[in-house]
Amino acid sequence: MLLPNVNVVPTRDFEHACSFGKPDRLDVILFEVGILGQTPPPVLHQLANPETVWTVTLRTSERPNFRQTYSIDVQKAFTEPVEPEQVARQLAPLLRAGTPSIGLSDKKANHQARHAELLQIFLSRSRSRLGAMLAAVASDQVYELRHALAIDAHRLVGTLGTFGYPQGTEPARKLETLLSNEEPLSSGDLEEIEAAASQILQLLADDEGRVIVPQQASGPTVCLLSPNDFLRLEFSAHAPEFGFRAIAPAMSEFSELLSSSHQFDMAVFDFGESLPDPGGALKQVVQGVNCRVVAVCPPLDLQQRFELAKLSLDTVAEGPLDAKNLATLVGKRLRSPAGSRIVALDDDRVYLAQLENVLRPLDLSLQATDSPELLWSALETRKPDMVLLDINMPRYDGLQVCRAIKTNPRFEDVPVVFVSSRSESSVRAQAFAVGCDDFLDKTTSPQELRVRIISRLRRAKAAREQEVDELTGLLVPSSALKPLEFMLSLASLRSLPVALGTINLDYFKPLNDKYGRAVGNLLLSRFATILKDTLRAEDVIARWGGDEFVVGMFLKDKEQAREKLEEVLEKLKAASFFTEDGKEISVAFSSGVAQHPQDGATFDELYRAADRALSMAKLRGRSRVVSASATKKLSEPVDVVIVEDDHPLGAVLLDSLESQGLNAVWFQTVKEAREAMLSDAPYLTCKVMLLDKGLGVDDGLALIRELKDAERMGTTYIVTCSARMSDQEVQMAFDLGTSDHISKPFSMPAVLRVIQRGLDHHRYRGH
Repeated sequence: MLLPNVNVVPTRDFEHACSFGKPDRLDVILFEVGILGQTPPPVLHQLANPETVWTVTLRTSERPNFRQTYSIDVQKAFTEPVEPEQVARQLAPLLRAGTPSIGLSDKKANHQARHAELLQIFLSRSRSRLGAMLAAVASDQVYELRHALAIDAHRLVGTLGTFGYPQGTEPARKLETLLSNEEPLSSGDLEEIEAAASQILQLLADDEGRVIVPQQASGPTVCLLSPNDFLRLEFSAHAPEFGFRAIAPAMSEFSELLSSSHQFDMAVFDFGESLPDPGGALKQVVQGVNCRVVAVCPPLDLQQRFELAKLSLDTVAEGPLDAKNLATLVGKRLRSPAGSRIVALDDDRVYLAQLENVLRPLDLSLQATDSPELLWSALETRKPDMVLLDINMPRYDGLQVCRAIKTNPRFEDVPVVFVSSRSESSVRAQAFAVGCDDFLDKTTSPQELRVRIISRLRRAKAAREQEVDELTGLLVPSSALKPLEFMLSLASLRSLPVALGTINLDYFKPLNDKYGRAVGNLLLSRFATILKDTLRAEDVIARWGGDEFVVGMFLKDKEQAREKLEEVLEKLKAASFFTEDGKEISVAFSSGVAQHPQDGATFDELYRAADRALSMAKLRGRSRVVSASATKKLSEPVDVVIVEDDHPLGAVLLDSLESQGLNAVWFQTVKEAREAMLSDAPYLTCKVMLLDKGLGVDDGLALIRELKDAERMGTTYIVTCSARMSDQEVQMAFDLGTSDHISKPFSMPAVLRVIQRGLDHHRYRGH
């Protein structure tokens, strides 16, 4: 792995690892789940210290469950197949070893030094390629070498502009055209090859050391034009807080700045209290810079906004704005959406390294590769937010790669942007015909490249926010949260009611397992149709996952919402569903309804209240709708209460117990369990309690102690469940009245045996 000043020892011999780790112990332990199992051998723990970083590699099928099954704090997980460079890149920050890059020896963190390094590599390789062309012409070897020389010329077309030598692009294109032509080369062609190669070599010799990309490591560059001297000074001071550096010249110096070679990521024109003249100074700014322009103006009428719109400004903000607010606005416009992931495919590794350096200020995750296999692996395992492709590559065609991405339903929504030295209209037409979303020339300035990428990422994010579930046509959670939270904010502002309902189809998992996924999908799809046909258009309806649905109803209290959902329930029960062999099956659902603000002020609080009411609906026999106010009327003990903060594990336990015909309730926090069992009006008792010991701030043992002090344990069979309880803690739990203990990770059959033992115990003690 490319980690400077770091010793890496790959081994399958644990004793060898132990001898290596002593006496200083290891900083990072990376183990493969497929070899070692769900937990590492005890011998590996001998190599760790409190600061050791534990990392794992695992198969795709193992990833969903790895957090709740490990007995150690896994800080990084890599899904196979694992690319060594990517592992090194992600481990470097944990080791403070610098950020490794693509196959290049010296890894400098400083942006300026990194560019200088890449520039020297580029100059060295370019001179070598051009020298080889001239030598081939002189020795009459052009015919034998023309294919390899054409590839070198193609790479020069792309990289010359990227490294700040756009004058060399046209001679390089001429070289590529002549060398790619299958026709025999004439003496005139050879002279043109020699002249073009010599022209580029001379350009590189005369202009060596020229640097066009931003030299500072502090991020994008913003130019502020303002008549307010104090604003310019304060804006420059605030800029580093928001990830960019500011240049704030006096107005009289701007023309001179434009005529220089300086380039910006954004220009901000502050008009103060004056109305902008679209044909005056602002037009000069827009025409003079190759970047986005932000105008800060006093309040404008519609006609004035129409006039400014003709200039294609990025943002027109209403002023006056103080320096910090202006810096906040600019920082938001410059940043890429949080957590953005990009994969780039190009056969020129030096160009990929320079691309990585150019995009570094955007603070996104870039995986650059020259292998289409690794590109596809990244699509499979990470689903990036954007793919950057070259068109002409020796071993494969970028157009074919784009077509393969866009014809796969899983990736068709991933934006594909071509960055190529081939910019003819016919090539662009082919690129858009196979489904690309944008096309950039490799000679595009770093500033414009960053601008276009940010813009495309934002559009993709906006499109994702409107995603719907493919099977049901309902909103997915990420799309539903925004209108639901807007409902709640409006309700708070105007004191209006909002009801939230949570719905689970009854015994859906057993039906799905018995009759197959096709029948299960039919049930979900038909139920979604009934919901849409029965509820109002303004109601928010979302598929929350699996057979869980969430409904938000504005201007309805929970009793009105309960009546409406009961209408949906009757329609679902009256509907006919048939299996493939013609057997008719009936379906119902259980639902809980809560109301803002009586049952919760925020969405999370309201959801938990509705979910508790849903649990009560299941406990009362299912096929019913229960409102949150009615959840404190239950006296019959449920079979099992699960107190587990890990969502995947809790969901698996709940599904498994329900599939056995047991009444089970799952709480994710001790606070929820305490409210149900220890409040002034408790509404829940249980026969068996499966309790995680470590639940964040609240401790599971504290709940046992409270139940004991309140004399609410009765005949409850309590089972502690933890990965890290010491022998002393287990003994303490038994002293408090627990009956059994299970260590994580555990198998489901083992859990079911313990729970059955607890139910038998309760039945014996109860009678």
